[in-house]
Amino acid sequence: MLGRKKVFLKHAPSWQTAMPNSKAGEAIRAISHMGPQRAASLAKAVRSKLTTREWEQVSKMKPSVPAWMVNAINETELAN
Repeated sequence: MLGRKKVFLKHAPSWQTAMPNSKAGEAIRAISHMGPQRAASLAKAVRSKLTTREWEQVSKMKPSVPAWMVNAINETELAN
């Protein structure tokens, strides 16, 4: 309880909360939110808006994210 309100906390994987105040972290969460069907197209769109360094931070998250996100990131890297 928080005052008179009930508060529910949900567990999130650590990779979803990584890099909380960065564009790379926002990119990871956005790709995740779009799901496997749209991840590749969103990753390509996101890549065009990030600096090389920011994209490198996204790429470094590959060991931690689901396989479908790794595939989307890899496809984007191969396209560039």
